[in-house]
Amino acid sequence: MGGLRALRPPKAKYTEIWDAGVYLTYLEDLPEEPLTELPMGVLRRRTVMLLRIARIARSSDVVRIPFHTVDITPTTISFKYYWTKEQRAPGYSRIQTITRLENEKICPYRYFRRYMQHTQQYRELLKVSLPKEEHTVFLKLTQDHGPIKAETCSKDAKKEMEACGIDTGKYSSATVRHAAATRAIMCGASVEAVLEAGRWTSRQVFEKFYNRAVRVSDLSAALFGAQ
Repeated sequence: MGGLRALRPPKAKYTEIWDAGVYLTYLEDLPEEPLTELPMGVLRRRTVMLLRIARIARSSDVVRIPFHTVDITPTTISFKYYWTKEQRAPGYSRIQTITRLENEKICPYRYFRRYMQHTQQYRELLKVSLPKEEHTVFLKLTQDHGPIKAETCSKDAKKEMEACGIDTGKYSSATVRHAAATRAIMCGASVEAVLEAGRWTSRQVFEKFYNRAVRVSDLSAALFGAQ
């Protein structure tokens, strides 16, 4: 098998990628509307999408954020993932942080905080009915409001991609990670900052399969600061 892999090494599926800035522009161009008036489904979709861009995350990462790990301050939200793809055994990731931005229309912090406020009413029951690792941030729209799975998170991202005109026949929701990483590099973030956020251990893998860019230290400034 190793010989076959050497003869036919894996190829990158995408040679070019969509611009994550298109989604941010889409949000900026929406009419002013208080987040308190957004339906829960819309609020969840936008929060998922912005969080995936901000932390260069997979759908399977975003659905593995235990509620009890979330810490909200006036300027930051921090959390941990639990048992992600990179982890060979159950355990928590390093702390992940998103920072409040001046541009509130595209601010992941603002959406995340509002989502947490909106779903607070369901949390007490989930705290007593689920192990703390399984009581995660993003919840179903059904009556039981249990945690969503990665497939639902992917569908949320796909709907947001379609809303801003991305061809989802060509690009799957998995490409949010490609698009976010590429945008960060093109806007000046260091490769090291992107590797850390996306939790890539191999720069070679990142360059071959994810980076489609044709350096600031603040990842949020790179991703959300230039339209």
